[in-house]
Amino acid sequence: MIITIFGASGAIGKLVVKEALTHGDQVVAYVRRADALPENHPNLQVVVGSLDDHRKMKDAFTNSDAVISALGSAQDKSRKVKDLSIPGLMKPSFKPCRL
Repeated sequence: MIITIFGASGAIGKLVVKEALTHGDQVVAYVRRADALPENHPNLQVVVGSLDDHRKMKDAFTNSDAVISALGSAQDKSRKVKDLSIPGLMKPSFKPCRL
């Protein structure tokens, strides 16, 4: 399974990344800084981008089977996703899945 994780370098995000890699999944980790996720694993692809870069975000999850948001609340509101009407963005699916 290919899983894209937004907020992969945060406390919860790192745990989700570790768990997915342990289960043999391929992980696309979307982070703000290249050095934020020092883990090196053959099934880990790190994508550096901001939440305002809709094209990069779409590219990060286009081939994914699942997308997980581990974004925490931020004092700086500029980090929040401002518009979810990204062209080509799939509608959320709330089907239960097992990692």
